[in-house]
Amino acid sequence: MREPVRRMHTRRIPAWSGDEVRLMRQLAMAGVPLQTIATRLGRSPSAIRNKATMHGIALRTRARNDISVNTDRSQVRPLTQSSASRWS
Repeated sequence: MREPVRRMHTRRIPAWSGDEVRLMRQLAMAGVPLQTIATRLGRSPSAIRNKATMHGIALRTRARNDISVNTDRSQVRPLTQSSASRWS
């Protein structure tokens, strides 16, 4: 007896609306992290990443560390010729 023909995988996730793409663009431009955008839109991070790539939208993927930079230059050593040649 023949096996029944399997149907192609049907789309279970609704297509992206223009409003969703606009919101994703606005959130990305505001520097909102990828995971937060995914949560807000109810989609997976990979879906957000793929759609952003398709639309040329740059995403912030990791939270930035808010480490204050030491601006005290008294502890900075000048670059000497011997240390400069080590990196060339």
